[in-house]
Amino acid sequence: IMRVKKSLGVALLSIVIASAMPMTTFATGIREQSTLYTKTVNSTVEKKTVTSIQNLGLALSPGKNGYSSVISFRFTSLPANAKVKSITIEPGTGIMNNNNRNMLGIVKFSYLNIVSPNGIAKKIIWNPRGMREDPVFFNYEARGTWTVQAYGSNITRPTGNYLIDLRSMGSLAYKNMKMTISYTVD
Repeated sequence: IMRVKKSLGVALLSIVIASAMPMTTFATGIREQSTLYTKTVNSTVEKKTVTSIQNLGLALSPGKNGYSSVISFRFTSLPANAKVKSITIEPGTGIMNNNNRNMLGIVKFSYLNIVSPNGIAKKIIWNPRGMREDPVFFNYEARGTWTVQAYGSNITRPTGNYLIDLRSMGSLAYKNMKMTISYTVD
């Protein structure tokens, strides 16, 4: 009986040790097969630039804020399945106070509000050297009429004197504004 217990104890100890050991020796010859599927898409990025015939302009009294007129960019000639990759806006030529030296106001744009043909709106910070917007309109429909509107302020402080405040009226207008849409056709 003693001998059976001892043999059983050694066998049980061998099983415990064997189960605790990693079994990498059993799995070394087995390799799981996987298949990688790829799809090559030949989509080239194309660009279309539209110049607005409207001026982006804003006139404000001293210390006031407001929105400019809305200008439109018609991209109706793009293919129906054109998808936006990026949008670039070149402000064009800026004219302050209609080049009138008697006007003392200083109007400064803060941001542009861009609205896509399907109504998605995005505000981007104004930069007189040009602006670019990628993430919001990415893969949205490019075809249609886009609108742009500026928000700005006349940073001249009002004095309370009617004649001086009248001269402190300010305006800012940009002519020949361009919008470029980079797009792919699905």
